[in-house]
Amino acid sequence: MAHVALGRVPATQWSNVKKPPTESMYERWLYDLWRRHSGQVRAYLMRRTTMDSVDDLLSEVFVVAWRHRERPPRKPLPWLYGIAAKVLSTHYRGTTRRRNLVTRLESQPSNSQFSVDLALDIETALEKLSPTDRDLLLLNAWEGMSPAEIAVSTGSNPAAVRMRLSRARRKFEKSIDDAQTNSTEKDEGQS
Repeated sequence: MAHVALGRVPATQWSNVKKPPTESMYERWLYDLWRRHSGQVRAYLMRRTTMDSVDDLLSEVFVVAWRHRERPPRKPLPWLYGIAAKVLSTHYRGTTRRRNLVTRLESQPSNSQFSVDLALDIETALEKLSPTDRDLLLLNAWEGMSPAEIAVSTGSNPAAVRMRLSRARRKFEKSIDDAQTNSTEKDEGQS
């Protein structure tokens, strides 16, 4: 049986390959995809965002492509542009949310000790979560992803993501409440 190199088999002809594609065939496919189209996708991103974001976003586009390696498109460049558009959309939402948060925090009266204490409480509460719960919570709260988007990005069931996200929020809120209760008790003890 002749060896079939993935780079020579058009993406639409996976069904014609006698043996199932191997991981090395997929790696070759991704390498060829990168070699042929990364420059064009990079230019697309450069026209739409800041230079300091381009490389990270370009990497994310090809990570998404890798996740879909078992269902390669007939025309890879338009497909990659579609992925890039979605990656940019997520990036813009996160940037906008961060900017709004900074504006909101700057407009509030400053109580630096309260801010430092709250930041430490948040950091501690996040550390108490499992890595999976922490990631779900941060994808939702910081990146602005919906449970459905998180499910797609993690390869999970949307209902399971909603349930885990709800549990993670409860654990996080309880940790914050406990930390603030402890801070209040310490302050009252020092008075």
